[in-house]
Amino acid sequence: MTETFKRSLQAAREGAAYAPAGSPGLVSVRGAGRAGFLHGQLSADVKSLEQGRGVPACLLNVQGKIVSPLGLFALASEHLMTGPRESLPAAAAALARMAPLADCEVEDMTGQRAAWLLIGPRRALVLEALAGRPCDPGVDGARTIPTSAGAALVLADFLAGPEAHLVFAPRGGEDRFAGILAGAAETAGALELPPAALEVLRVEAGAAAWGREAGPDCFPQEIGLERAVQSNKGCYLGQEVMARLRDRGHVNRVLVSLLLDAPAAPGDALEDEDGLTLGRLTSVAPSAAGTLALGFIKPERAAAGQRLAVRAGAARVPAVVR
Repeated sequence: MTETFKRSLQAAREGAAYAPAGSPGLVSVRGAGRAGFLHGQLSADVKSLEQGRGVPACLLNVQGKIVSPLGLFALASEHLMTGPRESLPAAAAALARMAPLADCEVEDMTGQRAAWLLIGPRRALVLEALAGRPCDPGVDGARTIPTSAGAALVLADFLAGPEAHLVFAPRGGEDRFAGILAGAAETAGALELPPAALEVLRVEAGAAAWGREAGPDCFPQEIGLERAVQSNKGCYLGQEVMARLRDRGHVNRVLVSLLLDAPAAPGDALEDEDGLTLGRLTSVAPSAAGTLALGFIKPERAAAGQRLAVRAGAARVPAVVR
């Protein structure tokens, strides 16, 4: 790791850092009955969600598998959803088919607004520099803030891994906003994160990436999204499966974060002490402590401190569950 790389990671962990997030999935749901409509479709408790707040959620299919993980936010005139741009449009299309029955309208705005990711315990200082006044939406907040390029949308990011916010640029003002954000970050002492540093933070936090750990064959409980499932709410798509998993069973695999003694690669086998294959690595990232990795194993082998090994070519690399 270069010193610049190390400093950017330290800023994300202890101060503030930012990085382009491309154009994440973004969906708007409007209509007077939208809270009740979404409450009957998503895994989260939507009716109890206060204005200006957000909650992690999932849209599931009837088998309880994930159509898309998402963040859901209650605003004055709409509910907004964020999520992977690879999966959220499918959720938007599914909701749009049902929305007319509740007199609601679903608009998929994926790809229409550029966004940046703010990470770190002092990230609110960047928002304050942007807005010219104190502006801390909280860890689960949602709000619009004024900037000299127009109104920016700030939403908590529940899927990045570390605590973070997504900042969506004003419509039509992306280029100007990028310069303003860079200036605000400098004022707040925030550093820009390279993509490789974002990957280190994600793997370090054990956060699943869509298409790598997460996908349409996953239950929320397999990839650490238990908090996206409200256990005591009424009927919603996939609810019966979630209730069975909660009351009478468990998933057959779970995602774990691992620390390895040497480098390895995605796809390398995870083994027990006897060389029996338990699963495979899905993501790998370097760190000062060693090689970090994510992989799926059976729940009974997933306790922190569990010692395993990774078959990296001809080598057998010691690994421990973090």
